[in-house]
Amino acid sequence: GEAALIGAGASVIGIGNDSAGSLRMPGLFCGIYSHKPTVGLVSPHGQFACIENVTTIGPMCRYAEDLMLLLQVLSMDKNKAIKDCAVKFSKLKIYYTLSMCSKASPSLDGELKDAFLK
Repeated sequence: GEAALIGAGASVIGIGNDSAGSLRMPGLFCGIYSHKPTVGLVSPHGQFACIENVTTIGPMCRYAEDLMLLLQVLSMDKNKAIKDCAVKFSKLKIYYTLSMCSKASPSLDGELKDAFLK
């Protein structure tokens, strides 16, 4: 719901929770940005059905540059919050899989797989 509203332009920002993709997958399918922060960075207090040490609360937004600002606002410990810094993309390690052993997470195929590999 929240991701669809943001994707449709009914809202600019939102908050969601994630333990198995509930923030990340709707963001992907609705064309918005969302982030699952490290467990404990954002308080889960008041969340229904929150799985301790698994479920995290995170930001959702239409514009990528808003993710860091929202995460800083949501953070319980301002010293642990992500700080603005330059990212050296050549130093990043990216881990991925082209298939999941789950019917709930279908594998990439066809044009999507080709685009991903490019």
